[in-house]
Amino acid sequence: MSAELVPHTVGPLPSTAAPAGGRHDVDIDLAEWLLEYRSDNTRLTYANVLGTWWHPLTGQPRDTSGLLNGLAWLPLCERAGLHPYEATRRDVLAWLDALATTPQQRGRGAGQPLGKASRANALSALAAYYGWLVERGRIGSTPVVVNRGRLELRVPQESPTRSLSEGEVVAMLDAAASWSPATTRPRTRALLAFMLTTGCRVSEVCALTTDDFSTDQGKRVARLRAKGERVHQVYVDEWVYQLLCDYWADRASGGLVVAGQQGAAQPAFSTLPGRPLTRTQVVRIVQAVARRAGLTNPESVTPHVLRHTNAALADALGVPLDQQQRQLGHRSISTTMRYGARRLSYDASPARVIGAWLAARAGE
Repeated sequence: MSAELVPHTVGPLPSTAAPAGGRHDVDIDLAEWLLEYRSDNTRLTYANVLGTWWHPLTGQPRDTSGLLNGLAWLPLCERAGLHPYEATRRDVLAWLDALATTPQQRGRGAGQPLGKASRANALSALAAYYGWLVERGRIGSTPVVVNRGRLELRVPQESPTRSLSEGEVVAMLDAAASWSPATTRPRTRALLAFMLTTGCRVSEVCALTTDDFSTDQGKRVARLRAKGERVHQVYVDEWVYQLLCDYWADRASGGLVVAGQQGAAQPAFSTLPGRPLTRTQVVRIVQAVARRAGLTNPESVTPHVLRHTNAALADALGVPLDQQQRQLGHRSISTTMRYGARRLSYDASPARVIGAWLAARAGE
């Protein structure tokens, strides 16, 4: 590591004394802070930056050595003998320097340090943590007092996430249409088409159930649960909905319950035994299709890349920016602008425009 935190004499984590205002268990504070975030994604992201020794969603112990390239904040504090409540601005700057200079050991960024966007997100998580500690009176002031502009850690105007070219999109559709084994082909086709046309987040597709599909003024729609448990509605192109129906019919023939049959709402996309697909499983499916399609560096093709591709295609096909914002579920249109609110218009919606474009190229 190119920079070291300043050693302190306070004991290691957890269950150490806060320097001001009595004894506070660091773990209890962390758990209370994380529970204030309703989104599982946010809790997991922040817990990974802080390096909680327990998994924030399951509570089970976990190995923190690989979190944030081995530089998760709390384990780093422990190794330096630094109580997190006594961290200083100098410690934070040293941590940021380490993030910017320490090569990653694995993953698609192996050999390179964390990018600016990842470091900016890590800094935001640390700032949120210490801001909460200040609000609760655990510490007198936050050590996260840095000039983001000077450190070049402002959120970039354009996202570094790649978007697929039109040729790559068609190649992935073709690969899904000829997917082997045939038992999972209907699911693979429906999943890929749904994600490309709606631009949904991987968490949204994992949480989607058959009961989330309905009609609005005669048009097919799906209800997605966005960040912070916000719910927003997207249109579903008829070509995509037919792929979904084909998949559900194929799945029902195997004994699973789908919308309209007896039983509660079923996962829109499930494993063969009927359990909802996990984030990891969706990522693996997307990357497997990219690999079968012959894309360069298929491991870099993630559900988030499909989300960016949706925005890029929508922009190229002339979909108004406010329609893209509505479908992607962004609070701020500036976020949508980095990807490539009035009521969402069906005719102008990305789902319909991209769906028609994909259907034509898929030979439907």
